[in-house]
Amino acid sequence: MALRQQLGTTHPDNDLLRLEHAQSYTNVGVGTQKSEGRELLERAIEILQVLADRFPDQPLYREYLSLGYQNLAHRFAYDHAEEAIPFHEFAIDLRAQLANEQPESKKAHIQWAQSHQDLAETLEKLTPRLTEAREHCEDSIRILMGYFNLHPELPEVKSHIANSLNKLAHT
Repeated sequence: MALRQQLGTTHPDNDLLRLEHAQSYTNVGVGTQKSEGRELLERAIEILQVLADRFPDQPLYREYLSLGYQNLAHRFAYDHAEEAIPFHEFAIDLRAQLANEQPESKKAHIQWAQSHQDLAETLEKLTPRLTEAREHCEDSIRILMGYFNLHPELPEVKSHIANSLNKLAHT
């Protein structure tokens, strides 16, 4: 990671190096406990936000940014569920944009639906918010069913629908 940081400093206009630097922060941040992991994930998000803002026509940067928020949400989901919620919401918003911009993208729709599932799991930990958790499960199913109705030839979408229905039944 230190080498990528050095390269990023000496070549600040090289966006590929910045992306690789963000990915390094993410990889180490996901595997690092406590506040250091959070700081690394937040640094990755800062870099990815700059890239997403600089290149709004490049959906890949926003996809990575949504993954950064999702990773940060997962960091908090078990111990500090309330703190995880805004990060889940950022990921959902980004992934909704990506799915709407790429209506044929199976990956975009599955990631969008999965973000709703992840938020539902976090909300489920907060007993007073079970109704919201169910709503996000239903949103996930709605997204997947809408995509499946357009592409019934894709069995993996059916599998995601089954998982979402199972999650809804247990929420």
